[in-house]
Amino acid sequence: VNVSVNDRVRVTGGPLMNMRGRVVRVHNKTVEVYLPSFGYVLTANIDKQNIEKESMESVQKHSAVK
Repeated sequence: VNVSVNDRVRVTGGPLMNMRGRVVRVHNKTVEVYLPSFGYVLTANIDKQNIEKESMESVQKHSAVK
């Protein structure tokens, strides 16, 4: 997956599956993702194979649901 800092992503595998966040750092095989939830902020290093870049339409739709 080709992502850049500030891209919105969704986790597609692992214990954080289906969480959404923003890329804060890109490494060789992982990305550091800012995941706001549960009243606090979690930053996690996630394998690039376990994320997908969200389209702007998807981000807006998810924001409207909250």
